[in-house]
Amino acid sequence: MINCDAKFWPPMIIIGFEPTFLLMIVAIKLAFQFFVHTQIVGKLGWLEHIFNTPSHHRVHHAINKGYIDKNFAGVLIVWDKLFGTFAAERDKEQNQYGIT
Repeated sequence: MINCDAKFWPPMIIIGFEPTFLLMIVAIKLAFQFFVHTQIVGKLGWLEHIFNTPSHHRVHHAINKGYIDKNFAGVLIVWDKLFGTFAAERDKEQNQYGIT
């Protein structure tokens, strides 16, 4: 199966985007995804209102009641808030991971 990103980038080069620019964007995206998949980083203050953070992404992967099908954001959490799929991480509850 081919990665959906692999289908997206070649047409961008064909229409004129610089390949080195696109490689830089892919590298930044991978670094950000590495960052949001950590359990070490706690809540990040005002950034929580705009961006997807490790706290928001832990909710996305958790199977706790109220967390399922929440926080789909890649970078901007405002989309989840706009479409009603946002759930904040509850501090007093341990996240459960796995399948239901």
